[in-house]
Amino acid sequence: MSAQEPIPFFEALYRDTYPQTLLTVTRGCSDPAEIPDLLQDIYADVYADILLYGPGHIRDPAAYVRAIARRKLGAWYGLRARLQSFVLLRSENEDGDGYDLPALASVPAAGDTAELHLLAQQVGERLKGYPAQVRKIFLCRFVLDMPLGEIARALGLNENTVKTKLYRTLQELRGHCQKEGADL
Repeated sequence: MSAQEPIPFFEALYRDTYPQTLLTVTRGCSDPAEIPDLLQDIYADVYADILLYGPGHIRDPAAYVRAIARRKLGAWYGLRARLQSFVLLRSENEDGDGYDLPALASVPAAGDTAELHLLAQQVGERLKGYPAQVRKIFLCRFVLDMPLGEIARALGLNENTVKTKLYRTLQELRGHCQKEGADL
């Protein structure tokens, strides 16, 4: 992609990165109907950056598009989750008249949030006692949201080993949390 004109550069970048970007968006998307909108937003940002800064500022096009895709997914679902607490639900009274009701069920109670925070702290403290390899697997899976095969490749392990270590860790943590009285 050595073309210096923005449009041919973008077309080549799009052609080269689209399959991997589609895979990234599909993995991170909760509703398949939103995939086209997300892809459009991602490539609109890429195109705008190319027009603004020129093709020369992109050293690794695949990594550049992947970073924008991850940022868009985070913003898309982060914003969507925040807005869900303000969405109004339509309901009817006994007479069949419609009225709007705030969607309070989607907003966690303060006590629930505090309890979840404490539970997360306890799990984090408990994980400190595990071997480094187990902590890495746990963090890759639940913090970085990596698939098991990707974790295995990244850590140089067999995928079955990753599954076994993750399953055992989850069972032990679940048992510990239940012993402490947490409602899972």
